[in-house]
Amino acid sequence: MSYDGAWSPKGTMPDEQRQAKRTVIVNGSFDGVHLGHQALLRRAAELAQARAAQSVALTFELPPQNYLARPKRLILPPERKIERLRDYVDRVVVIDFPTVQSLTPAAFARQILHDRLGAIAVVSGEDYRFGHERRGDLSRLRELGAELGFSAHVVPPVLLEGEPVSSTRVRRAIEAGEIALATRLLGDAPRLWGRVERGAGRGRQLGAPTANLAVDPRLVLPEQGIFAAQVYWQQRWWPAAFYVGRRPSFAADGRPAALEVHLLDFEGDLYGRELEVKLLAKIRDDRRFEQVEALVDQMSEDLAKIRGFFQEANEPGH
Repeated sequence: MSYDGAWSPKGTMPDEQRQAKRTVIVNGSFDGVHLGHQALLRRAAELAQARAAQSVALTFELPPQNYLARPKRLILPPERKIERLRDYVDRVVVIDFPTVQSLTPAAFARQILHDRLGAIAVVSGEDYRFGHERRGDLSRLRELGAELGFSAHVVPPVLLEGEPVSSTRVRRAIEAGEIALATRLLGDAPRLWGRVERGAGRGRQLGAPTANLAVDPRLVLPEQGIFAAQVYWQQRWWPAAFYVGRRPSFAADGRPAALEVHLLDFEGDLYGRELEVKLLAKIRDDRRFEQVEALVDQMSEDLAKIRGFFQEANEPGH
């Protein structure tokens, strides 16, 4: 597997990349690399293997909408998306979207798919659009393929509960705290990555020390509340409580929205460490407590529920 890095059709490329190879290309934003994306990627890999070619995921660092309109929250940071794509295809090529957005469908097909990447086949979904102002559709792709020597292959949408799986559905599920639905759409639990920063130490004072996470501000976040989670640290997944909210019980401190994790049965200092958090289930909404004692009691109840969640998950049959 390889990652060719970001490049522009007007820029320079290493000699080995300039040499057109037989490739099967699947092009898209791939935010989240959800079940629908996975179906496209697997089809590209199958075709490439059958035709002694390379499978290539052609993507952008950010979804095109993020350059043209109000940015959408990302399900995966760009570097994690690339890692996921490499699980399915031989190569990942990242294009600088602003440098190709003015290309006509014909220019995109010739300059990028044919000249740069040596496409012999292109895999797409039924709603695939390409070229300036999304003017290219499947019919145009087939026409250009006949002219340039590549075939077009359409993969039907993957349906879940009667609706197509999409990045928009994943974002909405995460934002609504519907973690089980998001997990089904993604084929895996939604995740966050962040570096641990110094906090006020209030969690330790309340008997449940937490690690304060600084995450990529572009990422989609769940609604405010308490979640059962797992945190990857020291080569293992720790059961954890995850909190996202504005600490309503301590509104006077004026601090911004918080992302905090408490690792169950863990002792140690995580300051400055990079953590990966896997969201598993929502436990409750965030709310204000008038008395610290009531908050402490609720935290104990939350942790008990989270322990129960993991005990049930580890029972036979689950």
